[in-house]
Amino acid sequence: MAEITSLHQHASAPVLANAKRLEVVTFTLGEEEYGIDIQKVQELRGYDAVTRIANAP
Repeated sequence: MAEITSLHQHASAPVLANAKRLEVVTFTLGEEEYGIDIQKVQELRGYDAVTRIANAP
């Protein structure tokens, strides 16, 4: 399961006086880091521990 590590403004582009800032949600999946435009994100959910059920396949 991916772990959401931060919510921040993209800092690698130069800041211009009238420029729009891109806010992204970044997360790590395996050894790769990804970012998604915050306006495209519908929900942030945590991950609960898996519970074993007796005699389940």
